[in-house]
Amino acid sequence: MAVAWIDPIYDRSQADVDRIKELNLIGYHNMTAAEKAEWELDSKGALNTSDLTRIENNVQILSDVFELDLDTYDGNIPEIPMTTYYANLRNNVQEIRDTGFIHSDTPLVPASPLNGYKKWNDIEKILYDVHKVITDNFYHYCHTVPVSGEYGGVYAGETIGLLL
Repeated sequence: MAVAWIDPIYDRSQADVDRIKELNLIGYHNMTAAEKAEWELDSKGALNTSDLTRIENNVQILSDVFELDLDTYDGNIPEIPMTTYYANLRNNVQEIRDTGFIHSDTPLVPASPLNGYKKWNDIEKILYDVHKVITDNFYHYCHTVPVSGEYGGVYAGETIGLLL
């Protein structure tokens, strides 16, 4: 059910969290129109269904690319995610990271519980890095090569490896 890659958010900060806490203390009915608009934007300072939807979509896409057959909640985010949901998500991200398509500074999969913005940044950074490695390297695996001094057909090297 995954649609297309959705750019991950991995730059959440304490300031984002603090702002959501401020707005929460004000209370929705006491907010100005501008504050209500800010609250409704799915702020980076709070974990929203839209965040889980994006993450599950991207996990499904990478699962499909690597033929991992992961059990995702893509298109079926639980209304109230339980511990088992987060354990499944964490395991899926670990399997994706274990493919080895990572950078030297790609974070490790965070330990449970997934209860802080830095842990969610790490999850989305892992997905971003894996996606970036495979899309940036796509042209190394499948590219146009010169034929008689001009560019001809598409060449996919048999000894190169991954062909997406």
